[in-house]
Amino acid sequence: MNPTGFSTSAYIEYGPTSSYGSFADVSLSPNDGTTPQEVTATITGLIPDSEYHCRLVAVNENATACTADTVFTPTTLTPVQTWRFAHFGTLAGTGTAADDADPDGDGQINRLEYLAGTDPTLRASVLVFEMNSPGISPRSLCVRPVRPGVRYVVQVSDDGLANWNNWPALLYDAPSDGIVLNDPDEPTGFPRFYRLRLEEVP
Repeated sequence: MNPTGFSTSAYIEYGPTSSYGSFADVSLSPNDGTTPQEVTATITGLIPDSEYHCRLVAVNENATACTADTVFTPTTLTPVQTWRFAHFGTLAGTGTAADDADPDGDGQINRLEYLAGTDPTLRASVLVFEMNSPGISPRSLCVRPVRPGVRYVVQVSDDGLANWNNWPALLYDAPSDGIVLNDPDEPTGFPRFYRLRLEEVP
């Protein structure tokens, strides 16, 4: 949209027919510029898989102008798409929003940050999995944070990482700043290694 140098306001009309009935405001910056601008609007409350009509309307002291009618059909977002849009403003898993990208450089890729419920754009926001007071019996492990909708599986190896055994999977009904897990079968005389697997619950 190009305000052509005049103070302009804009909005998107939308609805189930070309009679519209609802609108969403659009921000122009500046609102009196002389070059084309890309504009967006956030629309909520739409019914998935239903057809909608929309058009862009611009108003200034000279005229009111409208784009042609456009038809679109909203779809239900998956949880990971909702997460991507909240953090990266896109639904596509590409670029900095790719599953294997690490845009904040904290060593944890986006897929892990999504499962962990951490912020992929904030370096200090990370999943922590560590031993509490190493060398003290019984051994205990700290996991933080935890969130619902994810299965937490601690895996242990007593043979130098050649084989891994799973502890029973853990599920939580509410988010938490952290949990502590005690090792129920602490070995003696040889090192035990731990790792954590996160699985999304369908």
